[in-house]
Amino acid sequence: MKNADYKTFYLESITEINEKYYVLNGYPQQDYDENYYYEIHIESTRALSIIKTYIDEYICIDVTSENSLTIYYGEFYSESFDDGEFSYINYSYQKIKKTSKD
Repeated sequence: MKNADYKTFYLESITEINEKYYVLNGYPQQDYDENYYYEIHIESTRALSIIKTYIDEYICIDVTSENSLTIYYGEFYSESFDDGEFSYINYSYQKIKKTSKD
């Protein structure tokens, strides 16, 4: 990961589907649009309970291969930390349009 590639996501909350599948809710620091919800879905081959410690932090997910990724936490690349690379089954970043009440 390079400094220029470090695009952060502010993690507001997590929905645990099971111990290996989480939906991360928050918003990107760059390119934020208030008309959308933002979700990151991660399903891993192992338990991801460590991810709960990232709530109210800036994170950056670096997909290193088709089945491995690293989650960095910290607002800036120069101050970031990670818990190492891990294997994943499913990873997706979703930008969902908010519906308005008319």
